[in-house]
Amino acid sequence: MVHFMVRKEGRQEPEWSSDYSFLIPLSGTVKLFLKKKILELKKGDVVMIEPFQYFSLSDVSGSCLLCGVDLTKLMSGQGAAPGRLECNSVMELHKERYHEVICDILHLVQEIQQENVCAYVREMKWSYQLLEHLLRDFRVETEIPDTEFPMMQNVLFYISQHYTEALTLAALAEQFFVSSSYISKMFREKLDTSFLKYINEIRLLHAAGQLRDARKTIDQIAEESGFKNARSFSTKFREYYQILPSEYRRQQKTEAPARLQADEEQELAAFLQELEADLAGAELIRHPGKKQLITGVDLDEFVSLDQPGGILTIRKASYLLLHPVRKMVRELAEKLHFTGIYFHELFHDDMEIYVKERDRRPHYSFYRMDQLFDFIAECGLIPFVELSFVPFLMVENVNKDALMRNSISDMPTDMQQWDRLVYHVVEHMVERYGRSQVLKWKFCVWNSPDNPRINYSALQRENYYRLYLSTWKVIKAIDERFQVGTSALMSVNLLYPEWMDSFTSFYQKQHCEPDFVMMNLYTVDDTPQSIQRRQPAGIMQQRDAVYDVIRRILNNNEDCGWKVRTWYVAEWNYDLGWNNALQDTMFYPAYIVKSMVDCWQTGIAFGVMDPLENVSEDQMIQGSFQGKRGIFTYDFIKKPSYYVYEMLAKMGSYFIKKGENYLITKSEDGEIQILLYNYLHLSEAYCQRKLDQNEIIPGMLEPEHDLTYEICLEHAKERTYLKATSVLNENNGNPYGFCKNYRRAARISSADIVYINEKNQPLHTTDYVNRQEDGSICLYEHLEPFEVRLIRLSVM
Repeated sequence: MVHFMVRKEGRQEPEWSSDYSFLIPLSGTVKLFLKKKILELKKGDVVMIEPFQYFSLSDVSGSCLLCGVDLTKLMSGQGAAPGRLECNSVMELHKERYHEVICDILHLVQEIQQENVCAYVREMKWSYQLLEHLLRDFRVETEIPDTEFPMMQNVLFYISQHYTEALTLAALAEQFFVSSSYISKMFREKLDTSFLKYINEIRLLHAAGQLRDARKTIDQIAEESGFKNARSFSTKFREYYQILPSEYRRQQKTEAPARLQADEEQELAAFLQELEADLAGAELIRHPGKKQLITGVDLDEFVSLDQPGGILTIRKASYLLLHPVRKMVRELAEKLHFTGIYFHELFHDDMEIYVKERDRRPHYSFYRMDQLFDFIAECGLIPFVELSFVPFLMVENVNKDALMRNSISDMPTDMQQWDRLVYHVVEHMVERYGRSQVLKWKFCVWNSPDNPRINYSALQRENYYRLYLSTWKVIKAIDERFQVGTSALMSVNLLYPEWMDSFTSFYQKQHCEPDFVMMNLYTVDDTPQSIQRRQPAGIMQQRDAVYDVIRRILNNNEDCGWKVRTWYVAEWNYDLGWNNALQDTMFYPAYIVKSMVDCWQTGIAFGVMDPLENVSEDQMIQGSFQGKRGIFTYDFIKKPSYYVYEMLAKMGSYFIKKGENYLITKSEDGEIQILLYNYLHLSEAYCQRKLDQNEIIPGMLEPEHDLTYEICLEHAKERTYLKATSVLNENNGNPYGFCKNYRRAARISSADIVYINEKNQPLHTTDYVNRQEDGSICLYEHLEPFEVRLIRLSVM
């Protein structure tokens, strides 16, 4: 079950074991040759060696412990799948997460020394605890599952049980129902050796161990090790060890049961006490971590992907006349590369577009509208012009149920008045900004007509159809090339075919197909029926809920016969509410990145609702952080989402690869961008609304863990790259964590805001990384929970 030995100074012979082996320096250093690599270990390190791997030690200074544990037997006894385990601290900066494993092994060795009735029970206890820590913290998540790994393990196990027999490549292939060439290829690619060389080395390693037992003759050992005769065995042994078996035997002593010497026992006990003291003093608030391998990344294989820019979604058109909003829009367009802007209620009376003279004749005033669109043109943004709602002067006998924040979400009394309003507005835009510019703009009809929670006329679908058709005809009559799309429809209605079937039938009959579709995407478990009844809904529990909703909507688009190919998301989130405590924390930027990377290849542009918080009729809550989803707080503190969108804007136009927790792109100048993130999802209790969303309390999220990456990039062109790293985590770029004392407190000064923004930026570092001899680049990165990290490798 468990065996061990302590190795001292000098060079050691090659080793081999059918168990998992752990190498732990107790003092000094040791070099390990494993899988064509030389690893240098020092005190505090541990390397786990998989079964059936041969290895050797050299340059041992001090002493090191080599312990073998039959973990496969433990896992099979519990019905657990071994999977891929990788425990190697050599290349990592944060070695503390390995201390529990080292302590388990040292305890195991101590228990073996005991000779009382309870020793075996305690040995099993530490063995299972070791297994628990390995499965919890060191199970490797590979990007592409290695389907050959189980086959390779089975083949090696079979060899370990039958190497004394006359094994051939053909016999092995027949045993596993594959071809001989397939087995041979596995040995070359997985072990970098041939089948014959491997089995001879296994036989020789076994024989070397048997030679320590003086009771067996060399002939017996040759036969038990799978050699034809003693002569063949001696020849192979001398070729491998540069010494005859008989001479080797004389140099060895008969192996006695493993025991620690007094000084070794004291050294081990002192090391164990030191580690346990460190663990006791550490603040263990999360699991030590998981490891993810990112392999098979060929830098020569990429596709050009014109990623759409983001959209700034503003609650009302009139807000774009305010100085704070304009300041925010300029910065986001310039620095974060947002390309579109969408706003509601262009026809609200505070824009003063539609007025009547004393003789009741309509009059159009474009003064405020010109200020709005002049500013948008100055920023270089493409406007999504939402034509809504109905001006007060265009409705008689206003129904109070149709009022929404002093806006009228009901039909105009006279549709001809509405048509004339739309016509004069669009004609004025063409005259002022030029037809070539307006051809780039997007015209939307109304706001969420399918949402009865905010829209009275949504209860009367035929009203929206009339309004859409009439508006579509007016705009297309001016220029049929102008782009007219839907309003921002609710994603829940796009998930269910009834609404889409109805709208499809309508526009096909009237020949008024939308050029694009806008949607509001919220990953809540709503149905059209629950919306009508205004029933609260839970939150979808899938980690990739945003992508899953989009995928299902696009599938419905095909199934329902829609021919729309252009989609935009005006606003989106995991929940419908405006205020949510998690939206101030580091969870939210990690959620944004995870969702954006999931949807990277969909070609859909996403909007940010209320990028500057509290510019609305909402009651102002005292304090900078109010749990909203903006990029800036109302007093212009940059939230972590600012830096996340900044990182996303730096990704290249050539897509290389993406997967769980990462995205890799490159630019035309050869720069490589690697975006990593350690996203942890909402807990089941939170999604089921069993927890208060207005306060940050335990249990809202999955258990926290660190995430370690091993990244291998193939076919690097340059010998040396400049590595620029930006890190966004709890201690860098997190103003909420820095300003917890300001939450719901008195407003802070402008000087405080400057100081907070300066002190809470991502950590930026630079380094150099060299290409290896095989043309690859290897990177090792360690991320905290919710950390987002951008690595840029540029040509020197």
